[in-house]
Amino acid sequence: MARSKKSKKKTTFFSGLKLGAVALGAVLLISFKGPEPLKRFAGNLFSRLRAPLSAPSVSKKPKLVFIIDDIGYHLNYEKELRDLGDDVVYAVLPMLPYSKHFGLLSEKTHAEVILHLPLETVDGTVPGRGLITRQMPESQILEVLRTNLDSVPHHLGANNHMGSLGTSDPALMRVILKEFKKQNLLFLDSYTTPNTVIPAVGKELGMQIMKRDVFLDNVDEKPAIREQIRKLKTISKSRGYAIGIGHYRYNTLTELKEQIPRLKAEGFEIISLRQMSRVAKSKKSR
Repeated sequence: MARSKKSKKKTTFFSGLKLGAVALGAVLLISFKGPEPLKRFAGNLFSRLRAPLSAPSVSKKPKLVFIIDDIGYHLNYEKELRDLGDDVVYAVLPMLPYSKHFGLLSEKTHAEVILHLPLETVDGTVPGRGLITRQMPESQILEVLRTNLDSVPHHLGANNHMGSLGTSDPALMRVILKEFKKQNLLFLDSYTTPNTVIPAVGKELGMQIMKRDVFLDNVDEKPAIREQIRKLKTISKSRGYAIGIGHYRYNTLTELKEQIPRLKAEGFEIISLRQMSRVAKSKKSR
């Protein structure tokens, strides 16, 4: 009984500590009118601390994370996205009509949010607003990057949108990842090219990098999506965890709504990206 009371007091103490930090972040966010960097810091602090205090998952179940890319253009599938609750992570494109809307929606669904960062492509395709290219000077890269981040509320990190040329450039990725490390943000390599330097630059900077394992819907048909989920399951069973990326499409969202309960019944654990970072780190340290 004494041990139980001690544990309870410890939990209460840390919960109170966190509550105080959240309150401080809220005050800074609402009232501070000074330089933009401190306002940005206050906003990111509040965003990260608003999540429930919880210990990392310690179960031995194989773990899965589902990312939904390309959110922000429209509201066509908002209901389908809401139905998935916090079993998916929103990857929201910057500076679009509904970028802010979906960042704020996460307050209701409790889903995590990351910036879907547009980077330069090999074939010259323009991924959209907020594009960062290799030709930009460092000051411009940082200005665009910070503007992109500011346009997506409650972000805890980012993954790249397209960007096979950008993610192959060490100088560019060094500038971007240094800023992410400075802001204590996560980065997920969407792995659009085997020539990516993101893991190498991350290691150089002492920064954890996660990597996409399977694209779920390169073929936008439900049987094809189910097959990709099977591949994701195989990876998760073998390694203990896996990350799948799908897109803000009707077939993808409705198929996930059907499959996620089945995955849970089969013994898979659907976790957050923040939890996945802890799981991946613990696996590498063994």
